[in-house]
Amino acid sequence: MTPRLTAKHVCNSSKSTKGFSTPVLNGIYDYGLADIFSIGIGGSFQQYGTKHINDSWGALTINWQETVQRINIGLRPMFHLTKNTENLDFYTGFRFGYTNYSRTNNFPDPVYYNNNLNNDFGLLFYTNYSVQAILGARYYPAPNFGINMEACIGAPYFVMLGMNYKF
Repeated sequence: MTPRLTAKHVCNSSKSTKGFSTPVLNGIYDYGLADIFSIGIGGSFQQYGTKHINDSWGALTINWQETVQRINIGLRPMFHLTKNTENLDFYTGFRFGYTNYSRTNNFPDPVYYNNNLNNDFGLLFYTNYSVQAILGARYYPAPNFGINMEACIGAPYFVMLGMNYKF
């Protein structure tokens, strides 16, 4: 039977709270429409959360975990700043995306959690729509294989390192 928490159960302390996160897993496809302009699509996944160990609720001590997953799909118009080089590509642009958030937990009393703890404080400033400004570079040491880096402002990531394949 699930223990029922009431208003008299106040969270006194948590012996240990640990945060966890996966890195953002990202896949991108860009298609060059002209020498200086490309359009692309990107998809990203990340999971993060907290583990509460020996969480004290009055006389009740529990272990519980909350997890948030986010999946982002976005359109990427990019302007390429280097025209006359085959091996180096500097670019800038935006990613206009939509993010789906899902939240799970194993708190022992879901009614109490949903009414009292799940106030979306952690998701208060999140929106499903995202705009990201991107400044990036690609270098191709081989004809079809390359490496890249992006520095960004906005979600779903702020710095990205990756590998490329050019068709």
